[in-house]
Amino acid sequence: MGISKRRIWCNIQIWIKFMDDLTVVFDIGNTTITTGIFKNGKLIKIWRIESDLKYDENSLYQKFKSQFLKNGLDVKKIEGVIVGSVVPFLKKIIIAMCEKFLKIKPFVLNSKTKLNFKNKYKSKTTLGEDRIANVAAAEFYFKNENKVIIDLGTAITFDFINKKGEFLGGAIMPGKNLIAKALNQNTARLPYIRGGYFSAALGRTTKECILNGITADIIGSIRYLINKVQKKFKLKNIKIILTGGDADKNLLKVLRIKNCKIQGDLTLNGFKIIYDLNKKI
Repeated sequence: MGISKRRIWCNIQIWIKFMDDLTVVFDIGNTTITTGIFKNGKLIKIWRIESDLKYDENSLYQKFKSQFLKNGLDVKKIEGVIVGSVVPFLKKIIIAMCEKFLKIKPFVLNSKTKLNFKNKYKSKTTLGEDRIANVAAAEFYFKNENKVIIDLGTAITFDFINKKGEFLGGAIMPGKNLIAKALNQNTARLPYIRGGYFSAALGRTTKECILNGITADIIGSIRYLINKVQKKFKLKNIKIILTGGDADKNLLKVLRIKNCKIQGDLTLNGFKIIYDLNKKI
């Protein structure tokens, strides 16, 4: 029995609409709110604004809408929103914004959220949503491998997931700028220094010395933690995934670790992977 032309046309229209739909991910960090736009499962646009606690849903929507227009996008095409956050106040604001202006109830992680890995973390309710997203993405892209995810942002998170897909925990330490601020705020004369990773053996100025110390702190900690994991679980090969605002090619040069790569959009993709896993069809 043949399929009517009307039914075929309806199916084509549904498919076209689906192909046109946009999914928005808000990754709310301590320093920036990163917005990722997905179309047909691909991340097509990213922009960042400051994580300003002065925002309300009205002012934040104006920022959001202007960025949409600037990038040639139509807010009416948004079919789904994911909100991940380490800043509870801003999370509430963005959820309120989506419900008020987009008429969409965003997807947020909770205790019933289905994940693509086994979560062995003891205090699950305190595990950061960004870390969950990072682990989900790492497991999706590098399944059946032992892997460490290092997210270098305001704080640096270090997370380990084994080849069985078990997330076993990690470490948290201050990021580059937090270390620099601590030196400045808790000493009389040391300036607040921002800069890249320092590769020379010795600093020749106070600025270089501070950058050298910060680099040594971060690089030494990463190597130490990787070594601990390899010894603990008797691993010869382990994949190292770097992400976050302070993960760059210069870091790779000074880190000098095998099987190490930068995956800049790991967190955004992780939230989208979790969303797709839980999406009701």
